[in-house]
Amino acid sequence: MPEYTAPIAARLAGFFSSRLAAEKPAAAAPAAPEKPALAPLAERKVFENPRRVPFAPEPVLVLGTWNDDGTPNAMTAAWGIQSGFARVHVFLSKHLTTENLARRRAFTLAYATPETMVGADYVGIVSGASVPDKVARAGFGAESSPRVDAPLFAAFPLSVECEVESLEPDGEEIVLVGRVKGVVADPSVLTDGQVDFGLLRPISFDGAGAAYRAYGDKIGAAFRAGATLK
Repeated sequence: MPEYTAPIAARLAGFFSSRLAAEKPAAAAPAAPEKPALAPLAERKVFENPRRVPFAPEPVLVLGTWNDDGTPNAMTAAWGIQSGFARVHVFLSKHLTTENLARRRAFTLAYATPETMVGADYVGIVSGASVPDKVARAGFGAESSPRVDAPLFAAFPLSVECEVESLEPDGEEIVLVGRVKGVVADPSVLTDGQVDFGLLRPISFDGAGAAYRAYGDKIGAAFRAGATLK
């Protein structure tokens, strides 16, 4: 059983603990520190012709493919976006993964979480060409996807299955375009049958600080919050 799925006894213990806590008066939440007022535009720092753009959030996506010998491979990509209702773009450099993509024409994308952060970082800094068993070392638990010719990793609660629509060089990058064929979600990250990113808590890559950051709190309702200004 995956580590992120809590045993029934633990869930019941958490339920009764929350009921007991609810009967006690709630302690006042500490006041958030006030943010300083923004400086005039003329006084703000300008990064001219930056080599890296401080763009956020950048998802931490573990890209799964099959090697030529049938063993699973994984690499971590931060430059990935949804580019349509059922299409994704991922920007890569040349790797064993790009060779697998050209050969198998399929891949999976798994959302890294705080629980899988160490393994996701590991497969991003170690090449499968030099460490063929890196997926096993990361403890991902690879299984064949029934919908695309690529591995699913059981350690991740949410994965996207894709077929390669195109794989083309563009300057220093290789642009991967995938057509989504399926989404695989563990019950632990669903609310009313839909993916709940508050439960998943996907991590993001902080390129400015070379760090991983956890998913934040819900602060408003999309497509409704701005209606107050109408």
